[in-house]
Amino acid sequence: MRENGVIGTSEYAVPTDSVFFESTRAEKLARIAALGCTHFIDDLEEVLTDPDFPPGITRILFSEGTPATSDTPYVVCPTWRHIEKQVFVERA
Repeated sequence: MRENGVIGTSEYAVPTDSVFFESTRAEKLARIAALGCTHFIDDLEEVLTDPDFPPGITRILFSEGTPATSDTPYVVCPTWRHIEKQVFVERA
């Protein structure tokens, strides 16, 4: 993520102290809720479709091969550039 400029000090990068890794899915979902995230990116569809996923958060699946359907609760983005457009253009 550092190599892609997602984590670090560049203009759109997430500060290193704002990146968290949890041991279990339950801990991950609790952290998302506690932080009050507006957007959440994961490469695991099962995280984004978990019944305990906090409501009101834009869910983004980072995947090249999983197409979203009309009933999926997430947007599929195959590249970091697509994620950038989803997160920053969506706000404009």
